[in-house]
Amino acid sequence: MKLLDSNILIYSQLSEYAYLRPFIFDQDSAVSKITQLEVLGFHRLNDEARQYFVSCFQFINLIEINNSIIDRAILLRHNVKCH
Repeated sequence: MKLLDSNILIYSQLSEYAYLRPFIFDQDSAVSKITQLEVLGFHRLNDEARQYFVSCFQFINLIEINNSIIDRAILLRHNVKCH
């Protein structure tokens, strides 16, 4: 399973980043419920973008969040530098 970051989803709705869309609609991809909250909760989201994201979240695997996942994510963020 590929866990996608919120930014992958956000950028994928822009035409210049359309090459990211296959990742969104790959059956092996997933996002966390926090990603859903971050993306759909953005206060300046226009209707077109909202529709796109809603359709993404209807298709993509959603991972529920629990304390174990949060603790592991914190540990990873402290130990791994992303470039």
